Amino acid sequence: MELSNGETSGQINEDVYVIKGETVELGGQIVGSVFVELGGSAILRGQVTKNFFIRAGGKAIIHGQIVKNLINDGYVEIYGMIIEKFIDNSKDSLIDTKASIP
Repeated sequence: MELSNGETSGQINEDVYVIKGETVELGGQIVGSVFVELGGSAILRGQVTKNFFIRAGGKAIIHGQIVKNLINDGYVEIYGMIIEKFIDNSKDSLIDTKASIP
């Protein structure tokens, strides 16, 4: 599912793609993975049940929970919780001292 500028809430039962020029606030539960593409921006306030991918040139702010892995090739700020792994390939991240990361 490709999302436009704006906000989501409730439950989404598929993968989500945030594309170039779009800024999306993700609330509720996403039963799938999230892909933030080049030029896309996402704010996660809810839960992602699978993986969260930030491609080179993408940006994300995590306040919610990612059940599987967060794979960062772009820029990320983490204030929430990552359950499995945080793979920071770009080394461009800000991690809050209260964030929960394995």
